[in-house]
Amino acid sequence: MADEDDGDACDTNNSSPSYIMRQLHDQLVQPNRTDGALRSGGVISLWNRSHVGLVISSVLAGFMLGALPSTIVSLKVQARVATTAQLLGPAFSPIYGLSSPVMFFPASLRFSFGLVSDIFPIYGSHRMPYMLMGWAASFVSFLIGGLLLSTSVIQEPSLLLMLIACSGVTMADVAGDGLLVELAQREPVAFRGRTQGIVLAFKFLGVALSQAYIAVLEGSLFTQWTPSDPNYLGLIYSLAMLSVVPTPFVYFLATSRHPPGALPTSLTTSSPRASFLDNVIALWTCLQSKAIAAYLLFSFLFSLAIHVGNGGTSVFKREVLDVWIERSWLHHGDANVAPRQSLFVVGAGAIVFGLAMVAVTKRRWKAALAWSTIAIGVVGSLHASCTVYGTSRVPWFWYGTLLVLQVPHGIRHIVSLLPVVEYAPVGFEATMSSLAMSVQLVAVPIVTAVYSTTLQDTLVNVLEADTASITPSVQTQVGDLMALGPLASFGVFVSLIWLPNSPVEAQVWRWGGGQSPGPVESSSGESGVLEPSFLDLASAN
Repeated sequence: MADEDDGDACDTNNSSPSYIMRQLHDQLVQPNRTDGALRSGGVISLWNRSHVGLVISSVLAGFMLGALPSTIVSLKVQARVATTAQLLGPAFSPIYGLSSPVMFFPASLRFSFGLVSDIFPIYGSHRMPYMLMGWAASFVSFLIGGLLLSTSVIQEPSLLLMLIACSGVTMADVAGDGLLVELAQREPVAFRGRTQGIVLAFKFLGVALSQAYIAVLEGSLFTQWTPSDPNYLGLIYSLAMLSVVPTPFVYFLATSRHPPGALPTSLTTSSPRASFLDNVIALWTCLQSKAIAAYLLFSFLFSLAIHVGNGGTSVFKREVLDVWIERSWLHHGDANVAPRQSLFVVGAGAIVFGLAMVAVTKRRWKAALAWSTIAIGVVGSLHASCTVYGTSRVPWFWYGTLLVLQVPHGIRHIVSLLPVVEYAPVGFEATMSSLAMSVQLVAVPIVTAVYSTTLQDTLVNVLEADTASITPSVQTQVGDLMALGPLASFGVFVSLIWLPNSPVEAQVWRWGGGQSPGPVESSSGESGVLEPSFLDLASAN
């Protein structure tokens, strides 16, 4: 079945690369099926009682991760700061768009949560119990934190409780991602990625709702709210109540008690009856695949390229440079700027970001990354130039350009995650999904350190001074920093070397150029030899 995902549509040339890849895909991966599904079971509906819990959990996870940074109150900062600069970031998401570096710690635990979820089933289930445990931890932490503040037992929010709450939400999110990979692998190759895009889009809908909620609570405040503020306490208690909402829906999730049945030639590597050491060895064996190693290398280089010009979690970038740019050039130096407008724009950006991911599943991966990177480079540089040199500093242009940029940003984000479904071994779905995200996260602290040490010292003292002291030279330096993000992201083109172009090509890479040759036991119990030679396999057709 030809599809634009897989190369040239209606290609009947038996010697063309796309035809050879299709034949290799059908012969090696799915010899007895023609739809290219990686698992048996058929396509599911996300809207029936058995699976809607995944969507609801994703919406609430996005809401929590979008609202949690606002629970970290800095008593040293008096002014209430909210900028739209995060929409210029590389991938606006609950993980990358960190308003507080403190929230980076729970994100770094994603791989551990994924591995535990895959290796240690609870009552035979790998997903639902961990999702319930995560939401329970979030509920208890928020409730205790609110009670301690209400009774004046503590005078400021407990950082430990907020970290536990965020870790609980992260655990539920990781387990949900593992289930998402399982369900996405049941889709035919012509539609694969649709379920992934829908669930992620709803996650960013949750992020948008959280920004709107924060805007309602503190959008009119000119100063940082305090822990005794009724609005702040209302936020904590409301987050506790929302942590309970996904519980009944997650409880009825149709999750298998053991890894779902694989197709005849798929490799089931994780077993609930195997020891921890055996499962770790099985995971290590899977990670020796050249195809998986290439994808992880792509993930790191991709993340490094898109973060290198955006400061990562740099405090200077977030609290000095971004604030100065918006207050000096957008609001004309007005120090008392209510954050409501910025929060609503950020929420709208999250919606556009999510919707863009739904539409990209029928595109070639490399082409989608290429044109979205070019669009970000051109539009982002235009935005920086018009802002710095005063060509256009009106709000509709400022905010409108940021919203337009979310389309290519969202496409790049989903394309970087689509190969997870193709490469995740049966039994290690959450591990592979969280590993890909963790590899992308590794680049963030590296970029933050480079940005802070090389760029901060030249401008921090100048920008903290009076606005009138800004010289044309300093203005040019600020413009260079604004344009650095979109221009540096052209480094994404280097990472494309290690990215397959479609699901079919990903399977060819996995089965034709993965592990070293050796005996392979299929799920049906028969033994065979997986030949890694692409030429030999092609000649067999």
